[in-house]
Amino acid sequence: GGKKCKEFYKTSNRRFILKRLDSPESNFINKKENGEIILNYLINNCENSILSKLLGIFCISNYLDGRVEERRCYAVMENLFRHIDQDQDQDHNQNSSKNTKILRLFDLKGSNRNRRSENPGKIIWDTDYKLKHRYSRPLDTFDFSKQDLINKIKKDTLFLQTQNIMDYSLIVLENEETYDIGIVDYLRCYTWDKALESIVKTYLPENITSASNNLEQSVNVINESEATKNSGDLASALVSMPTIVPAKEYRARFIDAIQSYFLEIPFDWKMK
Repeated sequence: GGKKCKEFYKTSNRRFILKRLDSPESNFINKKENGEIILNYLINNCENSILSKLLGIFCISNYLDGRVEERRCYAVMENLFRHIDQDQDQDHNQNSSKNTKILRLFDLKGSNRNRRSENPGKIIWDTDYKLKHRYSRPLDTFDFSKQDLINKIKKDTLFLQTQNIMDYSLIVLENEETYDIGIVDYLRCYTWDKALESIVKTYLPENITSASNNLEQSVNVINESEATKNSGDLASALVSMPTIVPAKEYRARFIDAIQSYFLEIPFDWKMK
């Protein structure tokens, strides 16, 4: 639901979530054409899309003296974490025909900037994966499965790019037999406030908490960034950019990163 989600609920059977949308998300989805375009895409591509399924958007208004005093919008979506929730609910597990043990949970955006989880034992972010898991215990899959995944990601993110959407994540739930995968948080478009945030973060080091000691660090970051670009290492430059970038750049970085995160295992088609 994101680090800033104000309200987040789950249905009793854990299959669906009710998430309160913040202002940029609600402003985007409340435009009739945006909501229709996204829902039509999900309906027409339900078998070949890994976008988390959006069931509907509902808005609740509180009135005072005939005027809207407060308006809240909520999205009803499938719960990609339902297997984890079921494992934590013993009563539900006893009545469940499928008991799935989740080994690891990943939240991946394709960026290195501020992508360290506060609880890496519970959820693994990009930098956590690169430093602790990529070589010792990588995400691996057969070559044909990886290609199918990348094709779906390319198709879904191309659609998101046409809607100027960025800041989405790939959720990967690793269990004993397979991966459950989905793209979440795809209701935020690249607006002027996000552009300003990106510009500011470009010239600030990671995790700045005070302004008293960041000047020298900022200069070093800018110099290192310029050196990286001058060396021709565009991929590294993109990865080190702020998490929030325009939709086209976000998609390119996202695809390149996910391709590099999954280790490809050749499948022997002659094997009996």
